Parts: sequence; structure tokens; C-alpha cells
Amino acid sequence: MSTAVMGQQPRLDRAAPGRPAPSPLGWVIAGWTARLLVGALFILAAVGKIEHPKRFAEDIRAYKLAPIAITNGMAYVLPWTELVVGGLLVFGLWRREARLLTAVMLIVFTGLKLYAALSGLKIECGCFSGFAAEWTKWLEGPPGIVLNIVLLGLLALDQWASARCRARRRAPLNAA
Repeated sequence: MSTAVMGQQPRLDRAAPGRPAPSPLGWVIAGWTARLLVGALFILAAVGKIEHPKRFAEDIRAYKLAPIAITNGMAYVLPWTELVVGGLLVFGLWRREARLLTAVMLIVFTGLKLYAALSGLKIECGCFSGFAAEWTKWLEGPPGIVLNIVLLGLLALDQWASARCRARRRAPLNAA
């Protein structure tokens, strides 16, 4: 529809009278920072698992949810998946797809942590191996669940920032 029929459409990115409009640079920085944090953490987690796949397979087996053949396969595939999505997030490539895959993994990881906590399993979460293995004790139980929720929030922030920047680019320049 034309603006003659609908009237002048307000720009969503304009501030209320008397307030400055939000800076697109602020949204860009917020999204970039959120993506960088989540991506770097996924890369860091992946590197240790890639270096020590047998240890990671044992961590997966501790959940007692899958047969050995599947856990062994997961121990080799999952770290490389984490590395790829982490890299995509850090470099801002295929952002929607990387955010979606990362969010799905975080939801599954959170569900597994909840399952372990509710089942009374005293196991290492398998989040990190190798040089970052000492971080694992800080990520078991409720702290790990909270971290995953924070990471999901950061992905949501990146999505929101990306949508705000797109909306600002699409808005007509002469709208008042």
C-alpha cells in the first residue's frame, strides 16, 4: 500500500520526542560482542574435545543415554560442529544459521545438564577437555545451566541487534 492511503508510517528506530535516536553503531557493537563471546566459548570448548576425543566420549557415556557406538561418533562429530559454528559466529558468516544451530545445541546441552542434576548423576558435563578441563567443575549443575541460559540470551541479543539494524536500513530516509 502506498503512504497516501495509509498515511505517514512512523519509523520504528526513531526515539520519542526529546530523546536521541538509538545509534545503529550501538546495536552493531552489541550484536558483535554477543556473537564474539558465544563463538569464542564454543571454539575454546571444541579445541579441548578435539584434542582428547576419548575423554570426551567417556564424558558422553556417563550420561547413560546412548550406546557406545553412538557416543564414540558424537565424540568426534560434536566438537567439530562446535568449532565450525563458533567460527561462523566469530566471523559473522551465515549468522542466522550459526545462531540457530548454536541455540539448538545449547538447548540440548541444558536439557542434558538438567537430566543429570535431576537423576542425581555426579558426572563431569563434558563441556571442556584438555587445557580448559579445570573449568568443567564450575560448569556442572546449576552454574552450567545458568551459563547456557546466558549464552542463549546473548544469541537472542545478537538476533535482536541484527533485526534492529536491518529495520533501520530498510526504513525510508524521508520519514519524519
